[in-house]
Amino acid sequence: MSAKLRRILVVIILAAVFFTEYRHHHPGATGRAAVSASPAKPDVLHIGSLTLHSCAIGNRVDDGLPTISAYCNDFSVPEDWSAPDGRQIVLKVAVLRADTDKPSADLVTFLDGGPGGAATEDYGAVEAGINPLRESHQVLLIDQRGTGG
Repeated sequence: MSAKLRRILVVIILAAVFFTEYRHHHPGATGRAAVSASPAKPDVLHIGSLTLHSCAIGNRVDDGLPTISAYCNDFSVPEDWSAPDGRQIVLKVAVLRADTDKPSADLVTFLDGGPGGAATEDYGAVEAGINPLRESHQVLLIDQRGTGG
């Protein structure tokens, strides 16, 4: 299997996990209920069983890119998908909230191109193009295998 196909499969699987968790925990929900901050801890965001903590992404001030507030966590996946119980690798994921209180259930996903680009580091370079989508959608950033976090 080619590296490009593996990357595409990882993204599809991650998106499916997020969507499945959302539907499992909120079968009738269509909006903000699926992605909500805990009132006791505003620096925490829950998506299904995944808990994300407030973080700063970008951090490339020397390149002129802004630091952006987001919610981050690590997500373990098999190194070799044909051996799911084998060695695991950790991918960094980040979510940027939508500007609305009732965002679409669909997440917009940004994957940085290669080689070596990390979505959580380079998001500032594409932020202006994606920001209009944040009016109604959460944004999911995934650092692909071997990049960023």
